[in-house]
Amino acid sequence: MPAYIKGQERYLSNSQVELLLECTWKHKLKYIDDIKEPANEHLIIGGAIHKGVEIYREAQLRGTLGEWTETQRNQACLDAMNNEFDELVAKAEGEAGIRWGRGVTIDQARSLAKQLLSVYFYREAESDIRGQSKVPLFMLDEPLSIEEEFYLPIPGTDNWFMKGRYDMRTATGMVDLKTAKQKYSQKEMDKKTQPSFYILSQLGKTGQWLPEFRYHLLVKPHRSTWEASSGTMPPTNLSAYRACVQRTTRSADEIMWFLRTLRQQISVIETGTQFPRQSAEWCEYCGVASACKPWLGGRGGQTAESVVDLFREASTSHESAGQHPAG
Repeated sequence: MPAYIKGQERYLSNSQVELLLECTWKHKLKYIDDIKEPANEHLIIGGAIHKGVEIYREAQLRGTLGEWTETQRNQACLDAMNNEFDELVAKAEGEAGIRWGRGVTIDQARSLAKQLLSVYFYREAESDIRGQSKVPLFMLDEPLSIEEEFYLPIPGTDNWFMKGRYDMRTATGMVDLKTAKQKYSQKEMDKKTQPSFYILSQLGKTGQWLPEFRYHLLVKPHRSTWEASSGTMPPTNLSAYRACVQRTTRSADEIMWFLRTLRQQISVIETGTQFPRQSAEWCEYCGVASACKPWLGGRGGQTAESVVDLFREASTSHESAGQHPAG
């Protein structure tokens, strides 16, 4: 994304909003200065699984599931997942590279994606919704659309838009597929920006109030269980994984509060008031730390003399203005 120019058409995605609330300086580095961040296995695994599930949901939407046997369905989804995995790896390696987790290899990541795809079809889903059928995730929620894109003006702003894509839209709201290390708490669910972002966009797109948002969550096993079960590869026993359905809603007041937050973040970008954090617990894991923090390998080239020069310039400026330090 090019540097901000007043009046130029710009957009925010939910990922950008999350980043703005986490660290405005990282948002500047990534989305204004266009500094590339290495991909990681979580993004690659998540993207690959999305593609595998998309193949199934497309057939469901078209009404052609009956043309597949169970084996054919599984193979079609697995092939799509593997192809997407390879494409995402190739794209990442051609840009800023991949930061694999400690000890994780590409084969392990692919194996984990394969197991999580099986969980989607064969692991009974836990649900926070009363009365929800105890079935795998693929049997839940009838899609009205999948991978539906939106690009909408943000009310009260000048040439700013919200951009994104719904994994799946149903009669009651949006459904998003996620992979995670653990199930979300209700408190985490209620403060996430994605439900607000998508509910606001759906209201702007259709005028329809759909206050419900669901996560279809695939929970990965802790790395310690890899070692216990297989030594090097993710466990093949699906009981080591969890599938969850989690639900949150937003009131009209909450959506208006979120809209004001969007406007405030846009103001930060427009006025150039992003600022670096001195230290945060995630800084050392940040993919753009090398362009930010000198003690994390940041770009430098400065000398002590260059800092002294700044003091000299400041003293000269004060003297010219007739300002003198107190004696």
